[in-house]
Amino acid sequence: MEEKDKSKKKKIIKKAAIIFVVVLLLLTFFSNTILNYTLPEVSSKTVVSGTVSTAVIGQGNVENDKDYIIKAKGNRTVDKIYVKKDDKVKKGDLLFTYKEGSDTDLEEAKTALEELEISHAKKLLEDSKVSDTDSGIDLDKDRKELNQARKDLEKVEEYKEELDSKKSKQKKLNKEIEDIKKKQKKNDDAINALGTVDSVETLQAEITSSENSLADLNQQLADLKEDYQTAKNNGESADSLKTTERSIRDKEKEISKTTQEIADKKVKLSNLITANSKYKELNDEKKELEEKLTKKTDELTKLSTKISELETKADVKSAKEKVESAEEKLKSDTKSITNSNKNKAIDEKLEDYDDKKALNELEEARKKVKSLTTDDLVKVYSKQKGIVDTINLKEGQKVEKDSELITITGGKSEYVVKFATNKELAKKINKNSEVRIEEDWEGNMKAKVKSIVPDPSNPAENTLITVKVKGKSVTPGDVYNINIGGTSKKYDAVISNNTIKEDTNGKFVYVINVKSTPIGNRYSVKKVPIEVLATDGNKSAISGEITESSNIVGNSSKPLEDGMQVKLADS
Repeated sequence: MEEKDKSKKKKIIKKAAIIFVVVLLLLTFFSNTILNYTLPEVSSKTVVSGTVSTAVIGQGNVENDKDYIIKAKGNRTVDKIYVKKDDKVKKGDLLFTYKEGSDTDLEEAKTALEELEISHAKKLLEDSKVSDTDSGIDLDKDRKELNQARKDLEKVEEYKEELDSKKSKQKKLNKEIEDIKKKQKKNDDAINALGTVDSVETLQAEITSSENSLADLNQQLADLKEDYQTAKNNGESADSLKTTERSIRDKEKEISKTTQEIADKKVKLSNLITANSKYKELNDEKKELEEKLTKKTDELTKLSTKISELETKADVKSAKEKVESAEEKLKSDTKSITNSNKNKAIDEKLEDYDDKKALNELEEARKKVKSLTTDDLVKVYSKQKGIVDTINLKEGQKVEKDSELITITGGKSEYVVKFATNKELAKKINKNSEVRIEEDWEGNMKAKVKSIVPDPSNPAENTLITVKVKGKSVTPGDVYNINIGGTSKKYDAVISNNTIKEDTNGKFVYVINVKSTPIGNRYSVKKVPIEVLATDGNKSAISGEITESSNIVGNSSKPLEDGMQVKLADS
């Protein structure tokens, strides 16, 4: 009985041992697979050497920046329309007419003007009461002088603004001239380095002559060898044969020398052709630089003359002093008359009369009546050439003031190309940045940054760049590739921007390390700080403890930490 129990216990222990060994083997061989289920999955990107351009690059369609929109100047009734959609019109072409009749805006403007003129006349009448003929003071003259001084100041300020613009252009021209002179110096040095360039034709003739001589020498050598063989066959003396052998050796030396001379001349010819080509290229460049310098110098001379004229006109300080003097004189004369008349009420009326706001209101009212009584009130003409894009009116239709009636596109409208770019990259450019159009094959296009604003569709991440383009070949609808500012440079380590991480300590990447084990490769990540040297919005050049061909983490299924084990995604 006891033996049976012992046998049963042995079987149980044996089975338990077998199960333990099997489980241990399973865990040993499949531990890597089991572990991989829990590890973050990462994609691998390779660090490469390459070129990074810091320029802002974009693509967009050429479009009209501004359309000419004709609006109704009052509440009127359309009489006749003279154009239709897609018609080409020129400046001054008649577009449509209104029916003659009253216009509420015109009537209101006339009424307002009448009221202001009556008020003005009353003030003039009141002003006549305070004239002091005995004192010889003429307030009207004082006011005219003050108004003229104010107008002169406005002109001087305009001159000053123009002067500042011209001086800025002068500075730019001086820089351009300086750059051209530097290029001329470099060009002259290159030409002088070439020295005197011989004639290609002369050297080619020398080579041809030498080749003909070589052919004659080869023929002479052949004849000597033939004579030698004949003499030998005829049993001539040894002395006679030696003489012929000596002639053969001399001829072979002469042939070798001529052959070397021809080879040397051919090398010289090749170098001469290259030098001639470079010489012509440098002289063409020299001529081009001289023409540019002459053009820029003439432009600078004219500009300097204009600046000298403006400097005499742009004395803002003197103009302001004249205004202040005229104001002081009017104030002093008014005070003198007021004191002499001892009439405070009249003094207040004088101040009211001198109120610039009242005079401006009167002038504005006159302008408004004039604008509403012009021929445009009945006939409406185009103020620019272009194509009729939309017509929002019909004959007999009543239109309200400021309603948009006709839109004309093209003509003198500005052409622009718009594109969105990375917000950070856009910070590197401004309105003075150089703009290049890749499709400018003929070199007749000009482009300039017009605006840099947040992209309405994605203001948090992108910036909308608007580039103004000009040129004979600029056509609305064309697609242009725009390159703004920046330079290209080759770097040892270039990576995709989506591999760069950032925390409070700065930017870094996760480098993937591999370790071989008996059951396969194990992968882990190391956090490596980096410095971004240049970026183009998609890729960046970096420096740090990282080398070309290193593998770094692209995307990860889970957040990573320094030293964490990971598994690689299937490529």
